[in-house]
Amino acid sequence: EPLVEPSQIEEGEPSTVLVVLLFQALTVFGASACGLVHCVNAHEKGEGWAREQVWYMVGAQAGSLALGATCARWLLPQCRRCLAGCWGAPPHGKVEHRWDTAKFTLTQVVAFSHIGMTFMNRVWWGSWYQTFKEFWLMQTYFFISGYLSSPIPTRKRLQAVWRSLVGAYVINQTLYFVLDKIVYKYGWSATRLQHTYLAEYSGRGDVMHQNFLLEFWLPTGPLWYLPNLLALRLVAPWWLELRWPLATAVVLQCLILSLKEDDFDTRLSFMSIGDLLSMGLPWYVLGVKARPYSTALNAVFDWSATWWASLGAFATGIALCYLNTAHQLGRPLFGIYAERDIQEPAKRQWFNAYSARLTSSFETTLAPVESAKMHLYLTYAWWLVVGGNAIRLVLAFAAVRLFSRANPVRIGPLDVTAMGKRSISNYLMHWYVFICLQLTSFDTDQWYGPLKILALILLVILQSLFWMSLPVYRILRPVFLAPDMDRLLLPP
Repeated sequence: EPLVEPSQIEEGEPSTVLVVLLFQALTVFGASACGLVHCVNAHEKGEGWAREQVWYMVGAQAGSLALGATCARWLLPQCRRCLAGCWGAPPHGKVEHRWDTAKFTLTQVVAFSHIGMTFMNRVWWGSWYQTFKEFWLMQTYFFISGYLSSPIPTRKRLQAVWRSLVGAYVINQTLYFVLDKIVYKYGWSATRLQHTYLAEYSGRGDVMHQNFLLEFWLPTGPLWYLPNLLALRLVAPWWLELRWPLATAVVLQCLILSLKEDDFDTRLSFMSIGDLLSMGLPWYVLGVKARPYSTALNAVFDWSATWWASLGAFATGIALCYLNTAHQLGRPLFGIYAERDIQEPAKRQWFNAYSARLTSSFETTLAPVESAKMHLYLTYAWWLVVGGNAIRLVLAFAAVRLFSRANPVRIGPLDVTAMGKRSISNYLMHWYVFICLQLTSFDTDQWYGPLKILALILLVILQSLFWMSLPVYRILRPVFLAPDMDRLLLPP
């Protein structure tokens, strides 16, 4: 049942038109904030196209800011009336099904991004898709993890961390390492798999010359999220003692991203701590801080106005990423299945996957023309974080709103909410499908038509449903997901 009964809302919902316009303004403001930074940086490099684009971005920033401020001014009193009496945390023991339902879809987006990654690197729209999802996918994951966490570290919770995070990391990192070597040895000539892809996403350097004792601490594939979540679970109680934990996390994020490329990629690669500090911490803290206001938050999620606004924000985000890709390739019209030269450097861009995700240094993202200008681009690179968070925030909200409901969701025989609660199995196990797929020619042949796209989507859905099914989950859990560590842990 909804956490807020309709009788609790005094005057229904706020204006749908104003909410839609506010979401549109935030989306455009965040995207143009990233675009402004990239265009200013390109102008410094002497690229002729950038000067005119800078003024376009300034205009988009000013216009969206004015529209957003106007809408917020009118919406604020409406929202106060609608949410009167709705502030506070839900009753103790109240289950919020929304988040499990959202994870059902989110984990399939992760699986699609990985399983289809080699394929998508060969078509122009792969860049379009990757950039769009980097604005919101893992940010939403970190927010949900923070929202559902408890800042009080009881023994039961600490032992759960050992099983579901440490144990799962040790088992899967070891198996990933072994399978990487097997695939590289036996699948190389048969599939013509490009070494750069396997090396980049499956490990560091030449797969056949990896040192397990070294590579063990460099998470493979999706495993980077586990040590990040482990650190956040342990650090959060200490971090939340700050007076302004969220603002401090954003400041730290800007400072970490300001490191030189070599320092960021090497010194922060241990257990993917760079991803934790440059992206995970602010969104996790935001989730923790949102929990006390969950009654009002769930009420806002239930408004029909936010559904239309979220749909509009997603559509605008997709459109902006499409225009960015077209602008980058210099061809406003091109075939949807046309190949692109994957070695070709970006010509022109307003933003890219790096500036959307923010898990690489500013130097990597902006590629300044020379190190002597580092002090100059650092004076504005922080706007990728502060200004760009507008689009990340609204798209993360939109993802939860569009992919979830307050009540449990069932589609025919599929219990979507229950499967979403077991989504960690798909998150970890889909990488085995990706590795084994490299032994086939599915990702490497030269045909990229609509039937292959449909086959890829169908493969992702079927393997996701398989891993999240209850019988399979029960088999996987004691081995891959939460290994039995009772002999290593103190009695409960």
